[in-house]
Amino acid sequence: MKNHTNNIGLLSRRTLGVAIASVLVASGALAQQQPQKRTLEEIVVTARKVEESMQSTPVAVSAMTGEDMKVAQIRDVKDVQRAVPNLSISTKSPASGAMTFIAIRGQSGLAGTLTADPAIGVYMDGVYVARHGASLADLVDVRQVEVLRGPQGTLFGRNTTGGALNITSNAPSDELEGSVEVQLGNYDHREVTGVVNVPITDNLAGRIAYQHSEHEGYGDNEFLGKDNLLDSFDNDFVRGSLKYTAPSGNWDMTVVADHTKRESDGQLTVLTGLSPSSFATGYANARPPEGDVLQDYLSENTDFWSTFANEEQPSSVETQGISATLNADFGWADFKSITAWRDMELSGINDTDGTPYRLLFTRYLNEQRQVSQEFQLSGGEAELRWIAGAMWFEEKARDLTNSINFLRAGTSENHASAVNTSRGVFGQLYYDVTESITLTGGLRHTMDRREVVIKNLTAIEPPVCAVAVADRDDGVSCKQSRDTDFDYWSYMLGADWQLSDDVFLYAKTSRAYMAGGWNNRQGSIPAFEPERVRDVEVGAKVDWLDGILRTNIALFRAEQDGLQRTINTVTNNTPAQFIVNAGSSTVQGAEFEINALPWEGMEVRMTVGLMDAEYDKFEDVRLIGGQFVTVDRSAEEPRQTPELTWSLGVTQRVPVNYGTWLLHADYSYMGKHSFISDTASPGATPEQQARVDEMNKLGYVDSYGLVNAKVGLELNDMPLTFELWARNLADEEYFTRTFADLYTGPFGYAIGYTGDPRTFGVTARYEF
Repeated sequence: MKNHTNNIGLLSRRTLGVAIASVLVASGALAQQQPQKRTLEEIVVTARKVEESMQSTPVAVSAMTGEDMKVAQIRDVKDVQRAVPNLSISTKSPASGAMTFIAIRGQSGLAGTLTADPAIGVYMDGVYVARHGASLADLVDVRQVEVLRGPQGTLFGRNTTGGALNITSNAPSDELEGSVEVQLGNYDHREVTGVVNVPITDNLAGRIAYQHSEHEGYGDNEFLGKDNLLDSFDNDFVRGSLKYTAPSGNWDMTVVADHTKRESDGQLTVLTGLSPSSFATGYANARPPEGDVLQDYLSENTDFWSTFANEEQPSSVETQGISATLNADFGWADFKSITAWRDMELSGINDTDGTPYRLLFTRYLNEQRQVSQEFQLSGGEAELRWIAGAMWFEEKARDLTNSINFLRAGTSENHASAVNTSRGVFGQLYYDVTESITLTGGLRHTMDRREVVIKNLTAIEPPVCAVAVADRDDGVSCKQSRDTDFDYWSYMLGADWQLSDDVFLYAKTSRAYMAGGWNNRQGSIPAFEPERVRDVEVGAKVDWLDGILRTNIALFRAEQDGLQRTINTVTNNTPAQFIVNAGSSTVQGAEFEINALPWEGMEVRMTVGLMDAEYDKFEDVRLIGGQFVTVDRSAEEPRQTPELTWSLGVTQRVPVNYGTWLLHADYSYMGKHSFISDTASPGATPEQQARVDEMNKLGYVDSYGLVNAKVGLELNDMPLTFELWARNLADEEYFTRTFADLYTGPFGYAIGYTGDPRTFGVTARYEF
């Protein structure tokens, strides 16, 4: 197989330090050589659920406005990782290409099932999005995206052990305005986006945004003889909103409804490894095509953008929701209510090996509906300010996975339904000790209830129940009902110091939880407990040189306890995974964000994330020779923890007599990181040890770097903009995720899911 390691991205830390120093020195020198023309804009964030300047918010938060994202071609949630330190966003999975696994500072979710939650809270207009399959949101007509790094256990609360991603759409305004945008590109890319804002009355305004986007697949299916099939994309998005402001100005209400439907012919799957012993013992039973030999396939499959999957793999995800946000000024306090309903349906068919052999074939269906209600009350004055609130969340979900194992002639069906309920109350106080020093304390109590009904089969025709007789509700029917409750306290303590108008320092410690739950595909296993994270963070936010240079720095150390980790096994000749509380870990690191205006019209943005993660304790209990043996796995590397991430973006605006030229380029680097690792059992043979070592290598995503560029012209005499753009300009070959979990089992293969190739095109936009 080809080695897809990115040589461009192998930048040493010494070279990286020189690059940072060069940006700082050049910015300072240029600022001194010429008079100040403009300053960096103030960014207002809601990281603490009230609007405040980012430079005086004692939280590590990155924020991008809608204009920032438009310039940098940040089009959906997965693109956000290109501009935020220590953020890793993995898309695709053995279940569906729509699955999105977000990790911040090494805190990540494990599985896309309805009973395992993400570690990062995604919020759309203040509404929590519970499932991995609904997180890959399009950033159409968005006002701002904020990424909060570190535990957010008090104000955001639910499953934010690593942070939160906060998406805020543009609200209706009292001006008639809008835009129409058309894009054309390679791979037959076509996109139309329209936005209209209409003042209906003096107190009521409406806004609607629509986008249709499509392109052919990036990958060819050589076995089926179909070009540009896999990773195809057909997406329709619409959002409508209404905002009413009372004549008195004391209250307003905004109602937002959205709908997204995303369809694809399947995800491109590349075979990255094959265990010789598995090939020797069983692949002859996998029904290969007439005359085909797997070794011949391996020698011929040298094209990164090709697969030999023997089945078509259509998939779709449909999400929709409606929310109502009420803001009221009581005089003595501000009140906010967020009421929401959301719905998701995700389905797909997956040939998980990408070969002409029929090894493992999966059908997947996930349906979820959620309702939520949150109340916030904030107030205070002078030295003491406060915010308090309560939330309620309930989701009902159904998960169906049908796996056909041709290698061992096995078929299974995992069918589960769940009801997950969460309630919480929270409060946070801010006390000014002096005019420049503030103390902060926050507390939250969360109560979770997790209910699941499991109906699993090890065979379908005729059906064979996988639920043990002793675990069945009535001892007869194939139905197992389980429920459990969790409650926990989260806290936050901090102090900040406004040393001067341009220097802000802070320190904080906090604790947050990721909810526990059930293994719906392994019903006899006890529920896994909530995962706990405690952290310490110090930071400095500084504006230099009269506002043309900004440096934000955060140092952190986080300790995880009750680690939720995935254990791989094989049951009835079918691969299975289940989550257990396996130990503890420590993650520490640093983050740097630099913004500079070195000369007129030029803006430089740079981010650096450094991270060191290791297990303090990680144990796995295995049945070996009829006895249970504890295996120490603490030497493994925690998943999705790249040691280095960094990005650099430069934008130059050049005014001319007929308009303004925009020149933009950015580079983002993602360090090597693991998705699966294992430790050989005691007494393993050399051959078994070699298989584990090889699986660990195949479980890594190699480091890679992406270059994006844009040239645009905005005309003066008419509201027209034209752009020429390219993404992944160097045509880097990289994986977004690996799946080597099956390498050491009877299947004996590993796969990778490809990132997008080079794309380019043109855009025309009309604004009124």
